[in-house]
Amino acid sequence: TVSYTVQYTFDDVFAAGYNPATGNWTDHPTLTAQTTTKDSNIAYPVRGIRLKQNSGSGTTTLTIIQAGGGGNA
Repeated sequence: TVSYTVQYTFDDVFAAGYNPATGNWTDHPTLTAQTTTKDSNIAYPVRGIRLKQNSGSGTTTLTIIQAGGGGNA
């Protein structure tokens, strides 16, 4: 079984020299230490989102759908 946590940051992840290992990551409040398929949202703009595999073997998948923009008006 895989345990995972979704994290987000307000750091500029595209800045020259940015190191994700030393960045300021915050655990998503409802997607921490999960072991099954879950969904949620982030209701405000962030600069980066990542999926951290805490333990276990196997694979995890993160799908992100950005709101706003696009579509036909």
